[in-house]
Amino acid sequence: MADRHHCGPHPDRRNRPSPFRAWHSARNWAAIIHEVVRAGLSGQLDARSALAEIEMKSGQAMEGHAHLAAIKADAKAKGYNLIARKAAIARG
Repeated sequence: MADRHHCGPHPDRRNRPSPFRAWHSARNWAAIIHEVVRAGLSGQLDARSALAEIEMKSGQAMEGHAHLAAIKADAKAKGYNLIARKAAIARG
């Protein structure tokens, strides 16, 4: 008789991010971005882009689009044209 109990996630749910994990991940990125901004590190725009990507993939498209628009404006103002273009492309 086959064992009906199995360990691990259901096979259909394995590759899907849970809303809680996406929220928790976004929350962690927000804390990281806060520290990056506070320290004035040059990776600020990349960290903010990662947060926007997480938001877009976790069902928070409006927030993600708003962050990408701000990233594009900030990158253009600082002369980071490649990052500005990437933000514009990601925004659609």
